[in-house]
Amino acid sequence: MRKITLLFVSLLFVFISCSKDSPETAAEPTFTNNGTLLKRSISTNGSNVTTSDFFYIGNKLQKMVSSNGTRIEYSYTGNLITQTLYFESDVLKEKSEIQYNSEEKMIQRKSSDYSNNKGYRCEFTYSNDGTVTVLGFSGDFTTQNTQIVNRKVFLFANGDVEKIEAYVVVNGSNQTRTNYYTYDDKNAISNSILGYNKIKFWDTGTYGNSHNNISILYTSTENISPYPYTNDVVFTYNSYNYPITSSAYGNSLTSQYFYQ
Repeated sequence: MRKITLLFVSLLFVFISCSKDSPETAAEPTFTNNGTLLKRSISTNGSNVTTSDFFYIGNKLQKMVSSNGTRIEYSYTGNLITQTLYFESDVLKEKSEIQYNSEEKMIQRKSSDYSNNKGYRCEFTYSNDGTVTVLGFSGDFTTQNTQIVNRKVFLFANGDVEKIEAYVVVNGSNQTRTNYYTYDDKNAISNSILGYNKIKFWDTGTYGNSHNNISILYTSTENISPYPYTNDVVFTYNSYNYPITSSAYGNSLTSQYFYQ
């Protein structure tokens, strides 16, 4: 689960997919700054540069090919992404299966980490007040009963994440670490990818929003450094209001985006 999450943090999303719905072969990507369907991202983190190409049938994401030798395969059931397979150098390292309720809200993600022979299960419970309780459990491939994540997600009316409270125990004391999110009014990079906005990694961060996160304020009830602190992200956009560049962490992480 953590391997997939780290890729999402650095590239926003990195996928490969084998759709259950179509036997067609995905087309080779073509690139332009002025489009809406993501075809390539180039991310630079210090001296490390990663290029990822995205392939589709229609607007269903079929595969991503990354220059660092990793890939994630996504499978659809209908219009929902229900399975991911993460590979390193063509070796399967992790599998995740995703379940949704009748409203197409994600309610469970189960992951098998073959590198460490560990299993992980994350449960999402939606309340009438617009909050979501997120609980994560670790274990083996069959049973996951050791709780390692306890969070509450607060949503804006449009479904974007307003803040996430993480409840942790530090040196025997209960503490709350809270992230506050601010967005632009433009299109999120993933808006044209079918089913992507249904995937939530709220146990680790915020994904699947309709707009781009431009600032995160980190706070904690712990009276220790580095809290509070802020991370800002700066975007530029094309004529369709989709990002074409982003920079974060004082320009130490930059990305370029190309579309169809």
